[in-house]
Order: sequence, then structure tokens, then C-alpha cells
Amino acid sequence: MTQYTLNKQKKFVELLYKKTLERGINWGINDAKQIYAVVAGRSLFVYSSLNGEGEELINFAIFGTDSKISDSFTDETIKYGDMAPAGFDNWYLLCSALLDMAKRQASGADDALDAMINELDDDVPF
Repeated sequence: MTQYTLNKQKKFVELLYKKTLERGINWGINDAKQIYAVVAGRSLFVYSSLNGEGEELINFAIFGTDSKISDSFTDETIKYGDMAPAGFDNWYLLCSALLDMAKRQASGADDALDAMINELDDDVPF
């Protein structure tokens, strides 16, 4: 893989994390319980798997407009070549945090918790 491709994939993951943190990505769960989003008219799936040593990998699969995989990579793929992303010790931690946020947003867990916090917070006088 070229450095050009690695740089694009890294930038994509960093922007995806930032937009997810801002709730700017509409994450969903399909019937097969897969976490996905549609960005620029293309489907993106993010999921975890185990490598040959039993270590967790965070996988990204990007589908083109023809519904065929156009790119796929893992946190392990993009970790090479430079330092860790800002705010994280390594690429796995960033990708894992992204997947966790995507799952919570897709399932509605964050919305439910936010609604309950807001209601409880309104009832407590300080």
C-alpha cells in the first residue's frame, strides 16, 4: 500500500471520529446487526474482528455507488508510517472509540441516556 493511500485512510478515520463525536454522522444498525453509515452516497461498515494472534482489529469496509467494496482496511493497516493520532496513544484506540460511539449512536443508547440526564438534571435545584 502506498503512503498516499495510508494518508487518505488515516484522514478519513480522523474526520469520521470528529464528525461522529459531533453527532454529524447518522449511524444505523441493519438487520444483520452491522453498524453502518452512508457518507457521500456510499455505505461504510465498521466492525471488530480478531487477527491471527487473537487481538481485536477494527475494520472499515467502504462500498462504492455500485454496492461493491471499493476499499477496506483496519486499524492495524493504518498504524504504520507515523505517530499516533492526536489525543490517542495509537490508531487502535481511536478506531475502537469510533466504533463504540457509532454503536451507541446507532442503537439510540446515547439519545436515551441524554434524555434521562436532562430530565433528572432539570429536577435537581442547585
